[in-house]
Amino acid sequence: MTQAPHLSRAGPDSLFCSCLSSGFLLVLARTLSTMASIEYHRLHAFTSPSFGTGRFGSGNPAAVFVRDPTVPSPSLEVLQQLATEADLPNTAVIAPLPSTDADEDVPTYSADYYSRKSRIPLCGHATLCAAQIIFETSLSAQKVRFETALAGIVFAEKQEDGRIAIDFPANHDGFRDVGREDERWEKTVKAVLKAAPSLTREDVVNVAWVPLGPIVELKTEVDLKKLEVDVSEFPALSPKMVIFTQVAPSSAPSDIQSRVFAPAMGSAEDPVCGSAHCSVTPYFLGNPTARARLSALHPRLANEEETTLHIVHSSARGGEMEATWDRTAGRMRLVGGVVKVVSGRVFL
Repeated sequence: MTQAPHLSRAGPDSLFCSCLSSGFLLVLARTLSTMASIEYHRLHAFTSPSFGTGRFGSGNPAAVFVRDPTVPSPSLEVLQQLATEADLPNTAVIAPLPSTDADEDVPTYSADYYSRKSRIPLCGHATLCAAQIIFETSLSAQKVRFETALAGIVFAEKQEDGRIAIDFPANHDGFRDVGREDERWEKTVKAVLKAAPSLTREDVVNVAWVPLGPIVELKTEVDLKKLEVDVSEFPALSPKMVIFTQVAPSSAPSDIQSRVFAPAMGSAEDPVCGSAHCSVTPYFLGNPTARARLSALHPRLANEEETTLHIVHSSARGGEMEATWDRTAGRMRLVGGVVKVVSGRVFL
């Protein structure tokens, strides 16, 4: 006896659930389409997929929110909440603007910057990240103009190797070495030795103060990456940053190595800090004794016309950049790679 094939048929309950699911999804889609939202990206600057631990473990993270210029902008309070919720070192909020006649081939964007705690004038790595998003959507663009809310005009330019260059002011005003007889030397060295007990006074080569805070040059022999530092000592020393730097060994891929601590600004240690190197680069290239120490291990820098430093940031995440100082113009050109990690939308 031949058995008839078994035919399955959805019962009324299954049919009801199917209709309910379809209806729910339709309502959900309509609801989401009418909710206010903003484009969101997470990127890592001053790194590449091949640097350090790769895409996910190196570079300086930043959030980039892209506003729709056809709808009212969220309030500054809401934008700060977005930056706080993103919980990354810094956040850029950008929106396209009409390009000027002279720069019709250069996309123009407004740019506003936030830390986890407050609105800030400018951020190098967040600017790199914002430029990366724009270059991905404006494929023919080689340059982008940012009209920042608090720091004037900033340009970013795509390089042939895929990295991005940004042009920033050099933080060189007010720069001065601190002699060993100066009370600032003793105050700085005491704080440094207390924060990093494995260091000795002989490990401190020089101290210089810039508007961002002290630059502490350490001996090349100090293992800067493995150096344990208690940053609780630093807010009393500087309201902004404390910068550790050193001439890299001659066998290293960089000219200098640095770490940047900014607990007074809400960041115990900056993973990779572009703005700090707008001070560190002039310190090494504009200070004859520091340049002599640098060129002793990296002879190409004995040439006064050489104005570019290759820099490795020796934080736990690590990063790399090139910094070129235009002394006459008082400008810095920072070059670094960017990798994108997450894209989506945030509902407001």
